[in-house]
Amino acid sequence: MQDKNGKEIEAGIVVEISGAWSKADNGRFLVDHTYRDGGFWMKKLGAKGQLLKTAGRSWPLKCYASDWKLCYKIDAHNEANATVEVVSNTWEAPEAKPVSNEIRLTVNGIYKGEHYAPCYYSFDEKTGKVTIYARKYGRSEIPREMGAVRNDTDTMTDYFDTDSLDLHPGDAWYDRVKAVAVKSLIKDLKRRIAWLKKDLEKPATACHRQIGRGELCECERRLAKLTA
Repeated sequence: MQDKNGKEIEAGIVVEISGAWSKADNGRFLVDHTYRDGGFWMKKLGAKGQLLKTAGRSWPLKCYASDWKLCYKIDAHNEANATVEVVSNTWEAPEAKPVSNEIRLTVNGIYKGEHYAPCYYSFDEKTGKVTIYARKYGRSEIPREMGAVRNDTDTMTDYFDTDSLDLHPGDAWYDRVKAVAVKSLIKDLKRRIAWLKKDLEKPATACHRQIGRGELCECERRLAKLTA
């Protein structure tokens, strides 16, 4: 098969498709292999020339949706407008960046190189103790360099958590973890305050309103203390 300029398309070359109905069908692709009927199978390339993990596709482009009327419309568009052009006779995978083992903390989890451990935090405002809980049982692990990690979860009753780690003032990672934990707590308090204010606008009994106002005042007090 030839591209729009008359160049032969073979396995291992890079082509660019334009004018296709779907945005995902446009862009640069690596031709994986060709067919006897003149078509070929291709894999999409990213902006930096890397192979993407998206599903491959064949040329000529073909729609396989359950709506046959839509497929007819898409196929007609692609047949009339989609073009393929050879942009390179060879393809080389871009050089992979070296993986860093640096530990990075976020509100939702901990990164160490390519490993990501989804976590949530608790902060004891009286004692100052910070606790990290790794969630998603079996797929999460707190880096052992951060301290004495516990893994005593009972899978029969608490199968959402795996590791946990307590940190106290003076521990190596305490200040960094505390900053993230406080940030997470502030976010939760703001969300709770907004919900309570909205809930108090609804019709309710005097007892319900008293309880709601009491919790609202406590949340606002804690928020003011944390953001002072």
